[in-house]
Amino acid sequence: MFKRFPPLLRASEKKLKVGIEFFLHTVMLPKPLLVLRPVVLMYSFEGRVCPRYRVWLLLK
Repeated sequence: MFKRFPPLLRASEKKLKVGIEFFLHTVMLPKPLLVLRPVVLMYSFEGRVCPRYRVWLLLK
């Protein structure tokens, strides 16, 4: 992931841990897909990811 998206190295360990846990366990995103799109770990979870995930759950 870091080779594909080097700015990921600037993110804190806590932010990466929360993001990886959210996408792998809550969203059930496959690991290879997360490795292909590591930029999603840099998105704001409170402002962007969680609200969109809740809308997606409602639509689902």
